[in-house]
Amino acid sequence: MAMANGFRVALSATGSPINAIVTQRGSNSELGSAITRDSAQFLSDDPRVMKDADGRALLSPELVVEGMAIGRSFTLQRRDWMIVGVFDAGGSGFESEIWGDVDVIGPAFNRGGYHSVTLRMRDPSTISALNSELEHNPRMQVQAVQERKYYEDQSGVVSGQLLGLAVFVAIVMGIGAAFGAMNTMYALVAARTREIGTLRALGFSKVSILTAFVVESTFLAIVGGALGCLIALPANGMISAAGGANFAEIEFAFRLSGTSLVVAMVLAVLMGVAGGLLPAFRAARMPITSALKDA
Repeated sequence: MAMANGFRVALSATGSPINAIVTQRGSNSELGSAITRDSAQFLSDDPRVMKDADGRALLSPELVVEGMAIGRSFTLQRRDWMIVGVFDAGGSGFESEIWGDVDVIGPAFNRGGYHSVTLRMRDPSTISALNSELEHNPRMQVQAVQERKYYEDQSGVVSGQLLGLAVFVAIVMGIGAAFGAMNTMYALVAARTREIGTLRALGFSKVSILTAFVVESTFLAIVGGALGCLIALPANGMISAAGGANFAEIEFAFRLSGTSLVVAMVLAVLMGVAGGLLPAFRAARMPITSALKDA
């Protein structure tokens, strides 16, 4: 859950609501997109794109080159350039990118075009109109979407897969933990036969015996769940990375939320109840005479 939440937060925090990102029509990501230089020039001439003080369009044509890491080098204009540091972008997906002059880096990787073009819009509400015009322009096989929404959409599939993995692991480990609790409680019932027989002889009902063992099992599960949460706390903020078919490798931080901790404790309680219920039934159904005789 911390992985899924961290990945979702990283991509949902990426981008600006006043930016539009343009990709090839029908593509699901930058990796599957291709935009020509002529198309980028056409976009820069659109009056809805913000201009700087010198009248130049605030436009960023981009391409994706993978395999970048600190300590590695890449060849650029017959020179080896070493990657020596990182920059902070508030935990967003931009921290997984290397930025440079596209007209310098592009030819070094034999790229004549771009994967996407990011536009700073004068008015974000015009992004929808821009996209509509681009879709009806036979020269432009591209689409425009708000940058923030683009990255949120990218995070949806992968965060769902990570959450599905978390659920699967929780179910498998939960079943194992429930059987472990069950074995422990059966051993406790066997070791406390005299105590059970004495309580029944003193007038305690079967329901009372059953409730006592279920409460004991649940209490042990709560203690175990709390210890598990404490052990998991150091993972909060730990850096990891994920890649997929629709995006380059994205670096993100594990994010333990209050919801994750609550879900963990609820699962612990459920495992305690499930593991203690059958042994509790056995203890409650134990005849008084047999319990005292076995003791």
